[in-house]
Amino acid sequence: MYTSIIAGPGKIELIDFVKVNEGISTTITCTAIRNPILESQDLILTFDGADVPDALSVVPDDREYRLTSSWEEVLVEPVTIECSIRGIDVKRELSIVPYGYPDDHRISWRAWNEDTDHGEGPVGNYLLGIKLGEDGWENELLSNSTLSYQFEDRLPDTAYIIMISVDREGLGGMGRWTTLTNITTPCGVPAAPTLDLLSSTSRGATFAVQFPSVEERNCKTVSATLQQRLEGGNWEVVTSTSVMLDETSIRVGDLIPCSSYRYRVQISSTGGEGNSGAVDLETEAEALEIVQNLEAFPGESPATLRLTWESPDMSDNHCPVDEYVVTYELSRYITCSTSRLDGTARVGTTLTEGYSIQDLEHNARYSISVVAVGMYNSTEETIVGETSFSVPRSPPRNVILKRNASTSLTFEWKRLTCSDRNGAILKYGWRLTATNGSVVTADETGMMTAVVTNLVPYTSYSFSARAFTAIGPGRFSDPLTTTTLEDGEPSTCVSFI
Repeated sequence: MYTSIIAGPGKIELIDFVKVNEGISTTITCTAIRNPILESQDLILTFDGADVPDALSVVPDDREYRLTSSWEEVLVEPVTIECSIRGIDVKRELSIVPYGYPDDHRISWRAWNEDTDHGEGPVGNYLLGIKLGEDGWENELLSNSTLSYQFEDRLPDTAYIIMISVDREGLGGMGRWTTLTNITTPCGVPAAPTLDLLSSTSRGATFAVQFPSVEERNCKTVSATLQQRLEGGNWEVVTSTSVMLDETSIRVGDLIPCSSYRYRVQISSTGGEGNSGAVDLETEAEALEIVQNLEAFPGESPATLRLTWESPDMSDNHCPVDEYVVTYELSRYITCSTSRLDGTARVGTTLTEGYSIQDLEHNARYSISVVAVGMYNSTEETIVGETSFSVPRSPPRNVILKRNASTSLTFEWKRLTCSDRNGAILKYGWRLTATNGSVVTADETGMMTAVVTNLVPYTSYSFSARAFTAIGPGRFSDPLTTTTLEDGEPSTCVSFI
């Protein structure tokens, strides 16, 4: 409670208020003395320059010629109140503030009243005492017309005891000390800390921090936080990193590779905030994750495979993918085995999540791997892809005449190599043609031999064979031309290519 008194003909003895929080009603009380006693409508209160029409209560004291009126107003912000007597140039004003607003710490007191106070006048001066702790003490000598004191330029967040004494001339003229109020000065704005980047990795960083001294913090209760700037521009406290005021370094973790961050340190109290300059960092690169959902499908022809995949998981690694490297190697033929594989791995590159492999062996199995390439490559993801089967690449090998007679011929051939089959060989077909190219006879067989009968003795014929897969036949072998024996000539066994 703050109190002021003005003496004079028809004087304002008291004006005070109850300090409340912002937005709460406060009670303002004004007491005036006049003989004869004032009428209630003659005691006027103005609230921030506007008259308050109706008093909450009016209490007259006829014996003391005092009239006390009370008003109620909502205190939202600092305002000035004034109490005055109608028709007389007597008034008293007071600045009041709700809790939570900076207080200007103007201290007021009532004048010494020779009618009601003990001692003998006249008052020469008022002596104001300001006590800080056990040892700190200072006095201010004020004239007898001064009824207030501006308490300023003091240490922040410090408790002071304010005392008043009345002093008159002569021996023993100083009265006893009376405590006016206890004042704790508000906290000041803390000085800003400093923050510098010491080192960073792909997943963390270390900062050097220097906090202001205890005196520079301007408050006894101070806290510090590490803050990160968000995309929208707001700053958010990094709750996973605690900050102590005696620390010289701060470590942050759980960062994402190839990402940009901005940090600052804030020191705060009820007096305000002190922020360091913003520090930017770029985390280092880290190996990419493997590609996802790698699959191989038969292409438009039996010699192609179509690959599809998805980019690596980027949720915990923001390093960019520069390209993809596709490596593929023939591992075996599906329907037969051979040791005569090429064994050479071939490589292709692409910028997209897909690739078509060309010029492959038909009906073959390939080992295929895809690697995401960046500053640090991903682990390869490997699958198996199989090309589809087709007609045989070449005809049967080493077609020979096995037996020759006057009216029959017997032919044999060898199976196709693995690389020429392009699938399972289901059967063989053959044909015998005359010298003019007309087909004399043809047939199919599951064996690698053909016996042709009912031929004309001593006549030239040409023989060709071909192989079949489920897709169909391959091409015929080059013609093997021979002549049947003369009639009556004994048959012979031959073997030539």
